[in-house]
Parts: sequence; C-alpha cells; structure tokens
Amino acid sequence: MNIKLAHKLDTPATLDCKSTKEMITFTPHYDNSTTTEGATATISSTSYTFRAECPKSGKNFVLPLKLWGAVDPARSTWDYGSVGRVSVRLEKLRVGNGSDGENNSQKGKKWPQLLSMDAKRPSNMHTWWKMQAKFDDEEEKLRKQKEEEQKKKEEEEKKRKEEADEQAKQNATNDNDDVNDEEEEDSDGDGGDPEPADGTATTDEPASSSDAKAEL
Repeated sequence: MNIKLAHKLDTPATLDCKSTKEMITFTPHYDNSTTTEGATATISSTSYTFRAECPKSGKNFVLPLKLWGAVDPARSTWDYGSVGRVSVRLEKLRVGNGSDGENNSQKGKKWPQLLSMDAKRPSNMHTWWKMQAKFDDEEEKLRKQKEEEQKKKEEEEKKRKEEADEQAKQNATNDNDDVNDEEEEDSDGDGGDPEPADGTATTDEPASSSDAKAEL
C-alpha cells in the first residue's frame, strides 16, 4: 500500500509526521489448527491500523483496515518515503511446510481484493494502478514459468518411460537369444558320431596309399 498523509488525494501531503512501532498495530488472531504438539500457536491478523502523528501541524492520521485474509505481523513492514508518503508491505500468512523447507502453502494465492467483504472502504482510497500492473506482469511471468516447468517435467517423464520400455524390450531380446544358443549347443552335442564299442581307435585322417589296411 502507498499511504499519502493527507485528508484528500488532491491536497498536499503533511510532511512533519512520524510513526512508531507502537502506533502500527495488528489485531492478533491465534490459530491452533496449524500447529503440532508442543508448538506455539500461529499468530496472524486480519485487521491492520496505521497511525501517524504530525506535531508541527497538530494533525493525526489513523487508517484502520479490515483485510481480506490473514497477514503475518512479524513479516509485514512499513517505511516513510518522500513528500509525506508511507509504503506499507503486508505479508500474507504462510501456513504449512512446503517443499523448499519453509512455510509456503499460500504462496502465489491472490486475494480478490485488499479489504474483506464487510469492511468499510475509506472514501479517499483508490487502486494503485502502477503497482497493480507490476504485480499482474509478475503473476503472468510466474504462470508461464510454472507451465514451462510442468511441460519440461512431463517431457522428462515421457523420455524416462520410453527409455525404460526400450530397455525392457532389449532385455527380452537378449533372453531369447540366450535360449536359442542353448538349444543349438544341445543339438550339436546329440548329432556327433558314436564312439566304437570294441575299443578300436578311429581317425579322420585318410589312409595313405601304401598302407590302406588299418591294423587291428
């Protein structure tokens, strides 16, 4: 949020204002449902009040807001800028443990609006279009990034499946080749000439012409 310390948008901002931590308040909300045994209850807030005091002009500013969702007071910040403006950053409450080791289950969840449905909208409040355009661009980039990551993940999964199927086919082919080799070895062993039973020796060498008769 960008707060202008003025009662109207078209009037100059008050410059001699200051705020302290005690003047920036959150209405605490204790949620025990997000904790484990022995852990401290989560402290969040759906109400935020900004206060500023301007001693020289004698003006005081109070901006109470009832928010759409819960915010984390410990992570929320504010900072004075130039010409009587204050920049406020409200951090959405993070609940649950994410894959990156930190609480992040509500990361990327976009509120439909800043204030709750039953909140009274300040009459001098309007949309910060420049910041809205910036967030819209970031959200679109994040969406495209997630789509690309999902597409890459699906392609890698498809490639792994194809490689696994190809390996299974190769293993099946190798098993069939091993079976065929064993069958051929068995066939070669059964088809040889039997050894003579009378103890005579046999040779594959042809008898010479001078000794055609083998001696028994």
